[in-house]
Amino acid sequence: MADVHTGPKYDAARGIVMVLRATGHQAYFAGGCVRDLLLGVEAKDFDVATSATPDEVLGLFPRALTVGAHFGVVLVCAVQPVGEIGGGPQLELRQERSHRAPWQAMRVRPSGDRGAVATALFAAGSQGVHDDGPALVTHFPPDVDLGPVRAAVLAADAAATIDVHEAPDVDWTEAWKHGVGVQEVGSLTVVPPWLAAGRDPATTIVIDPGMAFGTGEHQTTRRVLELMQRVIRAGDTVADLGAGSAVLSIAAVKLGAARAVAIEMDPDAIENAEENVARNGVGSRVTVIEGDAGLLLPLVAPVRVVLANIISSVLVELLPAIVAALTADGQAVLSGILVDEREHMLDVLAAEWRVDAEAREGQWWSVAIVRR
Repeated sequence: MADVHTGPKYDAARGIVMVLRATGHQAYFAGGCVRDLLLGVEAKDFDVATSATPDEVLGLFPRALTVGAHFGVVLVCAVQPVGEIGGGPQLELRQERSHRAPWQAMRVRPSGDRGAVATALFAAGSQGVHDDGPALVTHFPPDVDLGPVRAAVLAADAAATIDVHEAPDVDWTEAWKHGVGVQEVGSLTVVPPWLAAGRDPATTIVIDPGMAFGTGEHQTTRRVLELMQRVIRAGDTVADLGAGSAVLSIAAVKLGAARAVAIEMDPDAIENAEENVARNGVGSRVTVIEGDAGLLLPLVAPVRVVLANIISSVLVELLPAIVAALTADGQAVLSGILVDEREHMLDVLAAEWRVDAEAREGQWWSVAIVRR
């Protein structure tokens, strides 16, 4: 298969192809609207998978061709040979220009039952309602007739006030970054790459928020980071189950562990995890393995610490493998458990485990446990 080189990938929220290059005998299209509109292949956001030969690509596109509309966007793309790499023709698919029809923002200020108004909005076709102080805010595509929506809202609350305006044109390729910030948990700090400058690499974990879970933004990740700081000892071997971005494995070696194995079964997360390991300079101590934790954990045993931030039903299934993999003085940190599930989980753990510490944030409960 030809080597593939990609620039910024398809932005699903805006429906715009940014840059995509392919070398050799295959040309690859970014997932989503281009695949839908041109090749009739099932869309998958951020997937670079659908292929065609260079001749087929040039046959599909003239030099400038309006591809179609998706999410209110008209794509005008160009495909042209741009040189030779690796002995094969290189093609470039790039956005020449896009015309984005603005979405309609509806702000409703209920006079009484907010729940009834929200229900009316959803029944009228809203895909999401944001609670903004005294008002409820939702958005509709530019071609939606808002007359029936207004009628539905007023039927639920006759005194509600309704304001409609064009939604601002936001560049989501940059705006999403504002939702990812610095997370300080005990002695550790988790940051995205664009906020990492000037920080101590010994205690800073730099995580690029890709498709993998684990940026430090979620309560379960933060509470594992909190608990593992009382668990990890110098020289430990650690298994990180459901590793996602590998944030916990990276944290483990920065806390003094000699080695950590990040096990993740989602193939889409592996590349992100490996990049994060390299970005933090811990490649010699953290190994990323793709596969089922229940099958792989016995192969990396014995370990003194197991970290598992997974839903509770999976945790229960993994407990026998975790017990068998631990050294005699082994410990585990479990997360992904709802507060409402705490009592049930304590009953499950009672036979073979002693609770060393607990942490709670929001609706999530995490626990550090020791073998009896």
